[in-house]
Amino acid sequence: MQHDHLMFKGLFDIWKRRGYDPYFYFAEIFDKAVQAVEVRTAGDGIDLGQAGNPRYRALFIPVGLAMENVVLIASLFKPNHLGLAFTEMSRRFHQTHATLMRDNVKRLNPTVTIREITLQSDDQRFAEQKIVDWVEEMRAGHGFSYGQMAIDLTGGTKPMSIGAHNAVLSFDDIDAYYLRVDYDEETQWPIPGTETLVPMTRAKAQTEKDLVFVIMPFTDEFADVYQQGIKETVEGLNQRCVRVDEEIFTGGIMDRIRDNLLRANIVIAELTKQNANVYYELGLTHAYGKKVIMLTQDIKEVPFDLRHLRMVVYQKGDLKQLAEAVAKEIQHAMSGR
Repeated sequence: MQHDHLMFKGLFDIWKRRGYDPYFYFAEIFDKAVQAVEVRTAGDGIDLGQAGNPRYRALFIPVGLAMENVVLIASLFKPNHLGLAFTEMSRRFHQTHATLMRDNVKRLNPTVTIREITLQSDDQRFAEQKIVDWVEEMRAGHGFSYGQMAIDLTGGTKPMSIGAHNAVLSFDDIDAYYLRVDYDEETQWPIPGTETLVPMTRAKAQTEKDLVFVIMPFTDEFADVYQQGIKETVEGLNQRCVRVDEEIFTGGIMDRIRDNLLRANIVIAELTKQNANVYYELGLTHAYGKKVIMLTQDIKEVPFDLRHLRMVVYQKGDLKQLAEAVAKEIQHAMSGR
């Protein structure tokens, strides 16, 4: 294992110096990365094959900017039918290397049928509906059962991932996975050889009853909101208040956020600034079925499809009002009403 780590680190350093040249990746790194994740997947007890055949006959992958992950996941699952969902932006981004992507998918899975699917935009509703349509096509057009289909949650934009989560939750028998990977501290680029396949869990058994996870902008503007309005209030109710930027952990930040969201009993989301990361994490919160307390200083800034939900509207600078409202909402959530 130590030898593999050093090998991948050396290859990654060369790849980084070459500006992440995709031709170098597929010539020197890709096959080794596939072998590493196959070994890790088998060691984790995840069986992607049945009697020598792929477990999943059809796989749907939302395509974002990381071409390497798309090909890696497709090569790991080896489906008969592969749906690659592009927005106009991601299609343009990969236009130069589209043939390289398809060739390497087919190199390790020569009989796969690849179909490109166009998303009108990366809005979560379009992604969700496209997956629902794809599932019906695979079922009615090809005769696949729900258990023979899988959906990847790794790629795509954040709204696409939310749509994929929501689509999966509407089908009890369709499995979903994502790749957990370590990131280079300097460039935040995924490091080959560190990939781990993780099944999406639907269960809530991991919930920690005293954990309150906070998603909000990490800016000075909201420092007092967090410290005095939220954290002190949460801890005053004998609950643990966690925000990801205060933790020490290894691996990617999104993997840690997913882990916290799964374990949290209550999630508090500050929505005032329409922060893209916060809204993505809020989408995951709803997909995981968590109790959520939403805060804003201006209800007009909240997207219309959230305004009908329970919302704490507080005055900027009135931390006493905020603390009282947060305490009331936490007690309400803990009571189960």
